[in-house]
Amino acid sequence: MDKNIPSLISSSQFKLIPQILLTGLFLLWGCASGLNYLLMSQCQQVFSLSNFQTSFVQAFFYFGYFSMALPAAYLMQRYSFKAGIILGLLLSGVGAFLFYPAADIQEYSFFLVVVFIIASGLAFLETAANSYIIALGTSETASFRLLFTQSFNPIGFIAILLITNELSIIPTGIDNLQIANVDDFSRLYLQDILLPYIIVGIIVVIWALLMFLGKFPTVKEERGKNKHLPNLATMLTNIPLRKSIIAQFFYMGAQVGIWTYFAQHSPNTSDLLGSKAYLINALVLFTLGRFVSSIVSKYLAIEKILLVSAFINVILCGIAICFDNEIGLNALLATSFFMAAMFPGIFVLGVSDFKENSKLAGGLIVMGMIGGVFLAVIMNQLAELSSIQKAFSLPLICFVIIVRYAWYFIKKNNADLPEASVNS
Repeated sequence: MDKNIPSLISSSQFKLIPQILLTGLFLLWGCASGLNYLLMSQCQQVFSLSNFQTSFVQAFFYFGYFSMALPAAYLMQRYSFKAGIILGLLLSGVGAFLFYPAADIQEYSFFLVVVFIIASGLAFLETAANSYIIALGTSETASFRLLFTQSFNPIGFIAILLITNELSIIPTGIDNLQIANVDDFSRLYLQDILLPYIIVGIIVVIWALLMFLGKFPTVKEERGKNKHLPNLATMLTNIPLRKSIIAQFFYMGAQVGIWTYFAQHSPNTSDLLGSKAYLINALVLFTLGRFVSSIVSKYLAIEKILLVSAFINVILCGIAICFDNEIGLNALLATSFFMAAMFPGIFVLGVSDFKENSKLAGGLIVMGMIGGVFLAVIMNQLAELSSIQKAFSLPLICFVIIVRYAWYFIKKNNADLPEASVNS
């Protein structure tokens, strides 16, 4: 499939330093995702929230992606990938620093606004970095580059969970009996998560400075002064793009649903420590899956990798539905390995028909991440109406949709081969 992706930059222009700086972006927004996970548990305990109220943190996080992906794409269309990346870093940095007054004010709504600001910055990064990674090199290795660099995203998530391992239990060194009132205890509890946000914020600002000072190759679509804004409605007539947006919607729903509720599959892992431990295991498998998929993508088209991965996950979800024990739980953990190639794979396939408008195409695909909110809510309702095991039928359906999506591209690209041969 990769040979059909427009080559936006010649291989002689490829630079190692830009690749390293861009790879660091994936690590940083992995850290942001980890902090967002911790914030949910902190807010739930401090503000005595229900599961539904706690889910607002996740909702605001993904709504930030949804609402800012297109503005990010249009800004980059007008200026450059680099401008979008720097603005995204600065937005995320501002959001991280706003946790200082948020921890002092102790208003749940303030935290939600801060989460939205951080996610808005991440939307710029997600839209810009994914598209630019594809542009930084030959089209034949586009899938490999994106899979490899995205492998560092879950590493950042894991690092945050390990470094802040005690945060979700009790603030270090605090004796409840010595706290004068509930407000004082809540302030100390929230401030215990403040330091990681401040550190990440400082690193993000430094990274923005490095990106500003760094010299990046100019891709073909950014050459010249006539940068027109494409017609969104016209772009959406492209069937592969529409299918990719839908596929991303259902993939994110499956990922968020599984990672949110898999610890509840077994009574022995329903506590907070068990949940975090299993999430770390899932992320380790996810990271390994990304690296393995990047290697396999050198020999197998990305749509075929997606087909096999999604089909295996259909089977694994079926096992989780049938077995209310360690077998089912381990099957859910294994889905993380096979989910690893899905986001980057869908992104690569979705922008493959666009040369000059890859930024906007990428922004539209990033908007599909909103599925992580809606489908997780539906899954929660299914669990309450029936059981958590039956609720995993929703991720199963999501993976069936991705199987059909991958099969579409396999047939499409096989049909394109004779034409490509004639043209060559």
